[in-house]
Amino acid sequence: MSKHTDYTELPGSMPPAKLLLRISSSIRLHRALWISAQLGVADYLESARDHPRGEKAEGVGDQNRDEPITPVPVETLAREVGAEKNALYRVLRALASEGIFTEPAPRAFIHTRYSEPLRSDAPDSVRDVILQHGDEPEWRAWGSMLHTIKTGEPAFEYVWGESPWRMYEDTRARMTQISQRDSKALAEHPLFRRAKHIVDVAGGEGNFLASVLKANPYAVGTLFDRPTIVDSARALLDLAGVNDRCTIVGGDMFQSIPHSGDLYILKRTLHDWDDEHVLAILGSLQKAMRGKGRLVILTEIIEPGNSPSSAKLSDLTLMVMLGGRHRTAQEFYDLIEACGFVTEDFVELPSTLSAIVAVPRNND
Repeated sequence: MSKHTDYTELPGSMPPAKLLLRISSSIRLHRALWISAQLGVADYLESARDHPRGEKAEGVGDQNRDEPITPVPVETLAREVGAEKNALYRVLRALASEGIFTEPAPRAFIHTRYSEPLRSDAPDSVRDVILQHGDEPEWRAWGSMLHTIKTGEPAFEYVWGESPWRMYEDTRARMTQISQRDSKALAEHPLFRRAKHIVDVAGGEGNFLASVLKANPYAVGTLFDRPTIVDSARALLDLAGVNDRCTIVGGDMFQSIPHSGDLYILKRTLHDWDDEHVLAILGSLQKAMRGKGRLVILTEIIEPGNSPSSAKLSDLTLMVMLGGRHRTAQEFYDLIEACGFVTEDFVELPSTLSAIVAVPRNND
């Protein structure tokens, strides 16, 4: 008898066939979620909270709010977001069955705690990320994943004839939102307290560096990324109140990196690239650091064995979209040491990321 006859060994104690079919059909939930994000349903439900009367359904809505919540009829929602009422109802009904929105009155909806992050103004908003995952460029690339598995080449480039980097530049707000999700918790970590001059390599528009500088008021920073990315960073740094402590430098990290820092950060960067490109980046850092300072790599780590892991799933995205990969800690150590660094520490963080701290082998 197969050991899998005992369903308690399987995720959620679900029978094997049912589990496989649920995973296979998750495309339906994905598209329904993307539709609701694209139409801004959650934003409209938030704006409708001000209705003067209504019945607050138990266990739904923002638990910090006291006002009654009026369920919004799907006819009103459809009119406001530009959808056909019956089609929209079927989408929201399906989401409500998963706890995303709820239908406390016939054909009328309100928020649940699982739909709140779909709001564009929510503190933990994931709307832009969901839009990124479901927009046509990425969606069509996933449809050609078999090409990647057979050839090892990114499906995105196979479908669109170019890498996705230009697309990412066109969706900077979404990429900034991804960075913001863990910036504050990480920025206040002791890893950065000793630094006097922090260089954020491939730091985008500066959201993370701004958070680190705010948490460390005696440090100065250098934001380094491609010129087309950092050209819009000054406004964000000014809004964060750290503009006077930050220098912006545009360049190519595969060629050279500013050499003025005592702490260099690579946050969510190395996973975008194959080993050859990672070695080139680390080689540029080795030259820039000139035998001094620390390198902090903030990245997701692949854990060995069969344990559930968001990194193992997002690794598939890197394979399909970029040709990059998530790595085990040992794979990182091997790459780091091959470029003349010594691994000094491995730190688990209050995030999906971990920190690998390295120093040049000839560190003074």
